[in-house]
Amino acid sequence: MKIALVIGPPFWLKTPHIGLEYIKNYIKDRASVEILDLNLYFYRLWGLNQKEWLSLNKEFENNLFERTKERFKEEFLNLVKRLTTYDYLGFSLFRRNLNFSLKLAEEVKKSSKNTQIIWGGPQIREEEFTTDDIIVEGEGELPLSEIVNGSSNRRFSYQEIEDLDSLKFSTFEDYDLSSYKWVPLLSNRGCIKRCKFCSEWNLYQKFRQHSPRYTAELIESLIKRYNLPYFSFQNSLINANLVWLEKFCKLIISKKLKINWEAQIIIRKDMEVGLFRLMKEAGCINLFIGLESGSDKLLEDMGKGFTVSEAQEFFTKLKKAELMFEVSIIVGYPQESEEDFKKTLEFLKKNKKIIPKIAQISSFTPYKNSLIYKENPKIEPSLVNRRLKKLVKFIEREKIPHKKVFIDNLRYK
Repeated sequence: MKIALVIGPPFWLKTPHIGLEYIKNYIKDRASVEILDLNLYFYRLWGLNQKEWLSLNKEFENNLFERTKERFKEEFLNLVKRLTTYDYLGFSLFRRNLNFSLKLAEEVKKSSKNTQIIWGGPQIREEEFTTDDIIVEGEGELPLSEIVNGSSNRRFSYQEIEDLDSLKFSTFEDYDLSSYKWVPLLSNRGCIKRCKFCSEWNLYQKFRQHSPRYTAELIESLIKRYNLPYFSFQNSLINANLVWLEKFCKLIISKKLKINWEAQIIIRKDMEVGLFRLMKEAGCINLFIGLESGSDKLLEDMGKGFTVSEAQEFFTKLKKAELMFEVSIIVGYPQESEEDFKKTLEFLKKNKKIIPKIAQISSFTPYKNSLIYKENPKIEPSLVNRRLKKLVKFIEREKIPHKKVFIDNLRYK
């Protein structure tokens, strides 16, 4: 049995797709399986800069398939011919690569009645599939394993592996890692938080972690294989379990692994300066923190689980540990009043010497599988745009470092 796991364009260029790597390693002893990084392939063909490739642009995404098919005729025909040689094609669907992936699969179906299509990835939960193709919701290892073993099921839903340490180490042998600065890692799956605006937590049914030793030894194996020093944790948070985090850092230090790593982290009042210093010693160079607002009322409604004063104390500890971090802000949350918005500005101004950088400023987006989506929130685009512009002018005037490329980058223009 021949299987290809496909990540179509356009998609993130910072790291390879780690989910497909896990699936391949799980079934490779029982089937001929490879990962096709079509995102990187077509990105190179087009020769666009990363901003053009990554910006949310419906026209670009909707027309990319037809434009690619027309401009790179020979390459496209060769690709379709190659895809028809597989028994199964597994596409990982995201919001941005949905259109291209669906149309590419249709081209394959026209050329071969023997190649079956498997749809998976986060976007599966957002779409209504009436096709007879195979649909996988949630993790892909167990469903793909059943398919390899001859299952005739067409729908698989949230089949999750209990013991993550039972999984083989990632090797990324099908990816061109020289084209990626960062190597992706997952130390856990799921999230212990339930932020109302977020739909990421319900990608999984249960929260599970690799052990500290598994994670440290995986990093060690990748260093020996590729000698690449930059690692990016792709899980929702690195500090779900503080005992885990401390053990992991101590293992990295004891193994004398000279690495640089980044992760997402939640604000916790029980984290002390000593742990932050240990993280830095273990190679942590940046943390992404979802602050979202400077209003206690909004933070409570969002389900963030911390107060403004606790956020300030958390940032102060990070500053003392000299550990770099960035924060994100949401503008236009449905319950955000003018007073709430002013409190966010005041918080940023008050703490601008503590907060190194604003990583992202997002206008509120009601994701379909988020808790707040069920409330049918009312959004006033003109109000959101006005506050967004005001916030950008404010941080520029206050000379607060920020990433311009990530200002309102999650909303289609």
